[in-house]
Amino acid sequence: MPKHREGSPCLTVLTEDDLTRIHEATLTVLERKGVRFSLGEAQDVFREAGLSVDAEGGVRFPPDVIAEVIQSAPSEFTRQPRDPSYEPVRYGQGTLSFTSGSTPIYVLEKGRLRTATRNDIAAYTRLVDGLPNFTSANGGFWAQDIPPSIYHAVYFELMVKNTAKPIPAGDVLNKTIAEDLVRLAAIVLGGESESAEKKTFSLAACPHAACHWGANVAAFIEGAKAGMPVKIMPMPFAGSTHPVTLAGLLVQANAEILSCVALNQLVRPGAPVLYAPYPGVMDMSAANHVYGTPESALLAAAFVQLARRYGIPSDVVVGTTDAKLPDGQAAYEKMMTGLLPALAGADEIALFGGLVSMAEAISLEQLMIDHEIAGNILRMHRGIDTRSGALAVDEILSVPIGGNFLDHPHTLNRFRDELFMPSLADRRVRSDWERHGATTLIERAVQAKDSVLESHEAPPLPEDTLRALDDELRRICKRENQDFTPFRPS
Repeated sequence: MPKHREGSPCLTVLTEDDLTRIHEATLTVLERKGVRFSLGEAQDVFREAGLSVDAEGGVRFPPDVIAEVIQSAPSEFTRQPRDPSYEPVRYGQGTLSFTSGSTPIYVLEKGRLRTATRNDIAAYTRLVDGLPNFTSANGGFWAQDIPPSIYHAVYFELMVKNTAKPIPAGDVLNKTIAEDLVRLAAIVLGGESESAEKKTFSLAACPHAACHWGANVAAFIEGAKAGMPVKIMPMPFAGSTHPVTLAGLLVQANAEILSCVALNQLVRPGAPVLYAPYPGVMDMSAANHVYGTPESALLAAAFVQLARRYGIPSDVVVGTTDAKLPDGQAAYEKMMTGLLPALAGADEIALFGGLVSMAEAISLEQLMIDHEIAGNILRMHRGIDTRSGALAVDEILSVPIGGNFLDHPHTLNRFRDELFMPSLADRRVRSDWERHGATTLIERAVQAKDSVLESHEAPPLPEDTLRALDDELRRICKRENQDFTPFRPS
């Protein structure tokens, strides 16, 4: 039987009967159709566990195997930052975290697109490092001036030299990349055992196609061996890669995720794993895959409920807007798709910061706005404190009828903790707003972004760690016949 997460979320979009039907339908798909794994090493893992693997790599999963791997996946774990002055990221413990990023190839600046460079990765990572509502960070771009053969290594370097927060080690495409990233993570954290204990760096992979995982499942194998968290990230789209009915999409994507939970746990029972879907829909009028939809919000919340049912921490990917600019559409799509899974009990909301235009680009101004949207959602997630001091009975009794609490000590002592204070939203009366320049939200976001980039630096790596990291990066670049020039913050 699946294990259940203790505690109840604020929001449910599926009943317990709904969850049972989806789970049982998932088991039917896994047992009768199965999931294809192209990587020979993954096929060997399944064969050694006694599962049947056909000539094309198709694996069928009996229900008892799925029940066993769900039980072995840890219900909670913590990822430590590389610097103790930063907050850890906790999964399965009732908290909510936000992370930034993804890897589009474009930067959106002043309404126009330009191709990203390695300097953009460094600046984006440093900016996120200085934004407290993002508990973990990301490099943000697929820079076009980095050779593909060493991209994973340079991307890791630019991130780890510009943030001390937990980060993805990188997207894994094959076994060599997975092994490189595991080794780089161990160097930064002081060894393999320290890397497994701190869990600062994670590995991630997406399917090759619907119900088909490719060579990148090396992330789940090597991550399990190293004790690193892995993010299993299918990208289901209602009406194209997956059924148009939301329930059907949930069944197929759930099967894709649980098949890789099985791979990961069969390699190393108890290895940390994250249930990390990235849902969207096919817009039938525009013939596009889109993200900023009410269905994406519902799906994200439903996936969170499934993860909670299994007792597997969730890391849902939402907040990608279809808007081409930081505007009203971007704001409402991001709030809509972020709020529902948050209130459903998500452990983390991933890739939330800065993405616009269907993940085609990142806007740093949108990142600043998303940071404030995340702050609003975090406050709503915290809910209402009803402990005795918050009920304020003595204070209510002490204030005369018709009086007010504006200068009451209770207000002065508690308002900072109780009330969310935005930094970008303007709450002044119109005359004050006009007197202070009548700035727009975008103008204030630009000012805030420039201020962080001018003043904030991530804690540097220790010199001996920096030397060891650069030596390993130099070795990888030499192997791939590429030059290596170490990045140094300016």
